[in-house]
Amino acid sequence: MEPVADAEGFSAPRLGEMELRAERAREYHGVLVRQVVRMLCCGLVHGDLAAYDVLVGSDGPVVMDFPQVVSAGGNNAARTMLLRDVNNLAAYLGRWAPGLLDTWYGEEMWALFQAGELRPDTELSGEFTPDESGVDLDSIRQSINDAREEVLIRQQGREAAAEDWNLMEAPTRPGLRISRPRAGIARLPVASHRPGPCPVRSCRCAGGGSTRRPARPARTCRASVRLARP
Repeated sequence: MEPVADAEGFSAPRLGEMELRAERAREYHGVLVRQVVRMLCCGLVHGDLAAYDVLVGSDGPVVMDFPQVVSAGGNNAARTMLLRDVNNLAAYLGRWAPGLLDTWYGEEMWALFQAGELRPDTELSGEFTPDESGVDLDSIRQSINDAREEVLIRQQGREAAAEDWNLMEAPTRPGLRISRPRAGIARLPVASHRPGPCPVRSCRCAGGGSTRRPARPARTCRASVRLARP
């Protein structure tokens, strides 16, 4: 940052503290509008530009106080702020040059910015014709209805997928186990098997007196074979 001084080397006064002639007011207005255009070409809007945010140095007016600067493309209120900044300058300088009150520099530069045609050296005329064409309400309603239908279709798809998943997780009857599918392969229900204990409680085979799977079938147990003999 550099200090802004007047022609005599003292601190530059604020624009809001000065009395101007009509010619000087129009000159300062042109300089300030050009600075606003350059900021807008960089994608920035001052956001709170007024006469007391401008210092008048030996080389002309200089804009200051940028803490509230906003993005022209990322802030929904950027257009409103830009028009307010430009109108504040026109309203103050229009006290000495009333012709500035009938200009539309803010609207003109914003329209060029939206069209991608605004350049730092673009010559502005201060004239602007607002678009007064009618709004196609039918198209707007159709777009809203299409968006609602798309949301409903997605919601129904999520609910159907959740229901299918719950059916796969829940058992259909006691003793039936359903395995979770992997890699898109559906598996059929597999009945769980629990072999019964050996019929002889005193038998020392792997299945004797327990409900665990025996190491060998109960029919090969010698005790059970002897019981089966007549």
